[in-house]
Amino acid sequence: KFLGVMNDVSKRLGMDLNFQDMSLLHILCTQELTVPRLTPGGKFCSLFRGDELHILGYFMDLLIYNSFTSPARRRASCVIMQEALRTLKGNEVSFYFTINQALIPFFEL
Repeated sequence: KFLGVMNDVSKRLGMDLNFQDMSLLHILCTQELTVPRLTPGGKFCSLFRGDELHILGYFMDLLIYNSFTSPARRRASCVIMQEALRTLKGNEVSFYFTINQALIPFFEL
């Protein structure tokens, strides 16, 4: 369905859009909806029709979820868990700084 949306929007705009273009347009539209005062008179959402935004949103959610559950992320989470258990056994304290998305695979262990 994503490719269908990309083809339809490409035809309406009269240009070839790729995955990155569609992702950017989707992000700009969501920002336009979320904080309308920052994008007065924004027109990004008007590029989409019907349920196209829902299709793009679902596709983007799948991409994000799959990137969090990749084998490499799972292995990294195991290393984090091993380090946390090692420091709990000793008398030392370790501080880790990260973004919240990096912790999602850790909670899936």
